[in-house]
Amino acid sequence: MIVKEPENDAERQAFIAGLPSHLRFLGSLDHLAILLGAWAGDCLIGRLAAIAASNDPESYKLQFLLAAESQETGVLPSQAEVRSALLAEFEARARALGYRKLVMQPFFRVGTNHASVLLDSLRQQQWDEIRYVGTRFHIKGYGVLQERWFHTPLPPGYEIFFWRDLTPEDREYVKSRKDEAGYLDPFRVEHFEPQSSIGLRNTSTGQVAGWFVNELANPSTVRFSRLYLFREARSQACFYPFLAHSVRHV
Repeated sequence: MIVKEPENDAERQAFIAGLPSHLRFLGSLDHLAILLGAWAGDCLIGRLAAIAASNDPESYKLQFLLAAESQETGVLPSQAEVRSALLAEFEARARALGYRKLVMQPFFRVGTNHASVLLDSLRQQQWDEIRYVGTRFHIKGYGVLQERWFHTPLPPGYEIFFWRDLTPEDREYVKSRKDEAGYLDPFRVEHFEPQSSIGLRNTSTGQVAGWFVNELANPSTVRFSRLYLFREARSQACFYPFLAHSVRHV
C-alpha cells in the first residue's frame, strides 16, 4: 500500500469521483487542500480530504475519510490499516505546514468505525486542539418549502415509517447492527420526540435501513439529533427526502 497525493489526471479524477458531490470542489483547491489516496497497486482503497480552515490560520478541517472494505480478505490491507496510514501522512503534512489544530466535519465517513472512535485515536497524537463540529439546519418560517431539496422524492424500494411504530422484530434487528452507528444509537435518547422521529425501511427485505430519531430540547424546540443510514441505503440518495419528511412533522 502506498499513500500519496494523486499524481496525474487519471488518479485525480478517480480520487474526486469517489468524494461526495458537495466536496468535489476540493479537487480545485491545490494550495488549500490536502488530498491523499491509499493505493494497493492500481486500486484506490482509501481517500482523505482536508482543507485549511478559513477562520483560523492554525486549523485544518478533516472533511472526508473513507477506507474501502476489502473484498479479498488477506490480500488488501484492512480498513484500520488504511485509515491509520492516511491519518499518519495527513498529520505529517499538516504539521510541516504549521497547522496545530484539527476540526472534524460531520460529513466524513470512516467505514464501520465512527466519529467517537476516530476522535479517541486522534487524541493520542500531539494536536493542540481537536474539535468535532456538527451541522445546524436553520429553518425559518415557510421558506424551506421553496427549497429544491425539500421536494426530493424517496428512491424506489424504500418507505418511511414513524419510529414510535417500531416493531419488536425491528428493534431486535436494529440492536443487532447498532454498533455500526456508534454514538448515533437510536435508543439513547432522553426526551424522545414522536412526531418527527422516523425510520427508513427497505421494502424488498422488510428490514430497517436507517433512522432519524429526534429529541425535545425544550417544549418549543426539536433537536434533530440522530440520523443514520446503514451502508446499503447510503448510495440511494435517501438523506434529503428523509430530512424533509421529518421536518414536515415538526
